[in-house]
Amino acid sequence: MYSIALVVVIILIVYFWFFRKQGKLDFWKAAQKYADEAYDLFGSEDCWVIFSEKPEDGYHKNLPEGEWDGPFFHRVPKSGKLITVFGKVPDYYESQKRFTERFKK
Repeated sequence: MYSIALVVVIILIVYFWFFRKQGKLDFWKAAQKYADEAYDLFGSEDCWVIFSEKPEDGYHKNLPEGEWDGPFFHRVPKSGKLITVFGKVPDYYESQKRFTERFKK
């Protein structure tokens, strides 16, 4: 009985972490489908920080002040690069929502 309860708790924790901390799955699906547009979004809004290479002293030491979620990895077709993206909490949630609504199909 306790093992079932433990499994349920673990599933809830993983679910919460993925969907709250790691961003919205529907956004990342849209960002994959419209990868160049997502890259343009990351570069045009202050709630996103893009790294094209990993800094020697790590990502977190090179982020502006504040709470940042990530790293998220995103392939950009027009440049052929894999970038690393961080989103500023809670500002990037709204950015994700707008992008998802714009490219919902």
